[in-house]
Amino acid sequence: MSHQAFVDQIVQRIVKAYDPLIIYLLGKEEWDLDEDYEEVDLRIIVQSSAINNQTEGPIGQVSIDRAQAGYEALKDLPGEKFILVFTLDEFDSLRKKGDLTYVFATTHGTKIYTK
Repeated sequence: MSHQAFVDQIVQRIVKAYDPLIIYLLGKEEWDLDEDYEEVDLRIIVQSSAINNQTEGPIGQVSIDRAQAGYEALKDLPGEKFILVFTLDEFDSLRKKGDLTYVFATTHGTKIYTK
């Protein structure tokens, strides 16, 4: 499986699970897909804050709770998964604060999907 085919699988599954606005893939720029993957690290931006009925609580905890659908969608793909899901408002709030979660996603991540 090529690098692009693997990324396409991730995008297809995450879009089906969340209908996101943006997906960032963090980590290695290019994988040698003949080797074992170590990790798939995603930041997913959604419009609604009602994912998994989570509308209150600390941003980080809510994001972790929302990630369950992503873990389910990617469970049979190789590599350990790290997924955080933010609403657009939450992600913008992180941007305004200069939070490293935002900075790392937007400067070191690759935007692999935009609605």
